[in-house]
Amino acid sequence: MRFAKEAVLFRKAFSVSPTCGPSRAAMLTGQYPHQCGVFGLPGDDGWKVDDYSKHLVHTLNDAGYTTALAGCQHECDKKDLSPLGYQKILCSDSRQMKGWFYPETIDLAVEFLAGQAGGSEQPFFLSVGIDEPHRNNIGRTELGIGAEAARFSKTRYYDPDKLDWRYTAPPPFLPDLPEIRQDMASYREGVRIMDEYMGRVLDALRHYGLMENTVIVVTTDHGIEFPGAKKLCLTREPASC
Repeated sequence: MRFAKEAVLFRKAFSVSPTCGPSRAAMLTGQYPHQCGVFGLPGDDGWKVDDYSKHLVHTLNDAGYTTALAGCQHECDKKDLSPLGYQKILCSDSRQMKGWFYPETIDLAVEFLAGQAGGSEQPFFLSVGIDEPHRNNIGRTELGIGAEAARFSKTRYYDPDKLDWRYTAPPPFLPDLPEIRQDMASYREGVRIMDEYMGRVLDALRHYGLMENTVIVVTTDHGIEFPGAKKLCLTREPASC
């Protein structure tokens, strides 16, 4: 909230795609998904950018920036991140750390920012990608959704059983039922965790004297993962950011 009050806030921003890969590829190449060639998740679905030289990181490298990635990305197969062009891979996927929703990704981002302090004239670009917020996905074997999907249900920071769902109203396009309130409460806890992580990055920028000379962009790649907002052909609401 503090950052939103100080920054330019877009309340009617729209994603070009309701799924992660195409949306991020579009943002970072400046091309629509059908132009850059990404219609699904790279790696999982096999999609990839037709020409990675159009990725923003390559442009910034050519302009003399130090470029670094901390956490997840969805423009490239995580088994080989070289096409993206990042000079430093702090961690390629927060899921490969000690566990889901752990703060090691942010620790590495803060460590990188510390290295940029001291009056260096070289500009930098740091991409920080975290998994929060996601829905409280529960494994449903009858639907072909295995235990992997249950990764969001309970971790050290994220226990929906301890959230008071009675005070969490769902969006107006969803029915107001106890089960949906519970789901929304878990999702909003993920938002709270994301806000906490973002605060750590902003505090590091201030601490190391980088805030006044840094452009900060905070965005999501698609709408919330609920019916009517994401991954559906027929929706009542746009997949908005």
